[in-house]
Amino acid sequence: MANHKFRVNVGLWTSSVAVTGSEADIWYNSTLGNVRGQVGAEARSAAIGPAGSHPMIMGISNGWYPLQPGGGTHSAVAVVNNRAYAYPIWPGRKTTLSGASCRISAAGGIGNLRTMLYAPDATTGLPGSLITDYGTVTAVTVGAATIAGWTISTALEALPYWFVFNPQTTTPPTMSRYSTFNTMIPWPITTPTMGTADFTNCVYSDTGFTGAAPSTFGAVASIDFGPFFWLKLV
Repeated sequence: MANHKFRVNVGLWTSSVAVTGSEADIWYNSTLGNVRGQVGAEARSAAIGPAGSHPMIMGISNGWYPLQPGGGTHSAVAVVNNRAYAYPIWPGRKTTLSGASCRISAAGGIGNLRTMLYAPDATTGLPGSLITDYGTVTAVTVGAATIAGWTISTALEALPYWFVFNPQTTTPPTMSRYSTFNTMIPWPITTPTMGTADFTNCVYSDTGFTGAAPSTFGAVASIDFGPFFWLKLV
């Protein structure tokens, strides 16, 4: 439909309450930073956002939200030293990222666990330019949701981002992930199947992540089934 123009009624509202009714076709919310459009005959408003990641459904302040909706039993994952695991996130509204947490199944040797945030590449949608390096924490004790030591405080728009976890220790800890989850990764799988071995929740790179976060993520090596994370959103 190149060169075609359309006219719609656009409304503006500033509260965090969803709007309904027929007074507009599209609304822009200046408080949440998202766009909503009418869906269905009942004119329910639905957030309009980027493809490639599920929005985090935010219901409470200072809540911990999973990077991907998941369930089932915990299973162990042996993370790879100096590998950067990149997870797509889309908050769906303006918010502040204020924490990250995960589960350690078995403690490893002394070393650093780094987290960071990248913007998507404008062309590929994969991790692109560095936004913030949150620094490192030392491998922690075994337990549920044990890591909370990164200094994290980043204002997020209603846009996609990549949260990156990077173990930098010769003997990384064993971490946990859910046995099943629901995610969408913008990376092609040649032959899709229903086998559990085909679960993926992140893309990764094994190049350039041995210290401070590089200014660009670089080429993605492949997809992976990495450890599970929770993010704290204000």
